[in-house]
Amino acid sequence: MANETRPIAGLPLPRRTINALARGGITTLEQAAAWRDDELLSLPQCGPAAVAKLRALVACHTPSCTPSDPEISPCA
Repeated sequence: MANETRPIAGLPLPRRTINALARGGITTLEQAAAWRDDELLSLPQCGPAAVAKLRALVACHTPSCTPSDPEISPCA
């Protein structure tokens, strides 16, 4: 997955969160991973629950994925 990018729009996130990230210039999971939590939280409509879900998705989409949240789709 080294050269692969995952669009935020294709992830199991609420539309409001996807729109907030897009307004902040984040369109891929890799871009989101590069932002600190406090930076993400500074985006309107991007609260602690959204950041936690986003971090879980980042962790899930790494080569050593072991999803623990049943709401997060399996890594594929």
